Amino acid sequence: MRVIGIDPGVPGAAVVLDDLGAVDLVVTWRACTRGYRLDHYSAAPGREVVDILPGRPSALGAYLAGLLSAAPPVAVAVEPVAVAVEDVWLGRNLKTTVSLARHGTGTAAALEELAGVAAVYVQASTWRAGVLGLRRGARREQCKAAALRYMPSLCRGLDLAYAAVGELDHVADAAGIALWMQREIRRRDR
Repeated sequence: MRVIGIDPGVPGAAVVLDDLGAVDLVVTWRACTRGYRLDHYSAAPGREVVDILPGRPSALGAYLAGLLSAAPPVAVAVEPVAVAVEDVWLGRNLKTTVSLARHGTGTAAALEELAGVAAVYVQASTWRAGVLGLRRGARREQCKAAALRYMPSLCRGLDLAYAAVGELDHVADAAGIALWMQREIRRRDR
């Protein structure tokens, strides 16, 4: 089963892992004057794409769902997808927390329809402890540096995606979220 992990911020990223834990697709986004600028790396043909989308989380979710539902040329049917999104935490700025929550759920909605199940929301401290072995109280800067450093060794092909879209902490985080979800599915299915 493919897994998509989403770091829902702006800038943000989504990483799709295949059933063996290798990077299949990376999409990053950042704000621009016309909405979102997307940089997109696909491992299958090794191609890079740049797109501009309207500045709505729903447009971003629909774009990602469209990428996942497009069957590869040799596939007969689209394989199932599990969706994991980094959850928000209540920080000092309530407006930012609400904005992130809206962005994450708006992006995940179309993916939930594609998957046929609800997205799983995971706290950053939970996936970082499970994937990177970091303690729950670790500083944000330490966590971001650890994800950038160690995720390429945990997800085959992430270094190629870094070369295409940049060595971005939200790509590393999205890969960590996807890997955490994949491990949770395997643990549950035992």
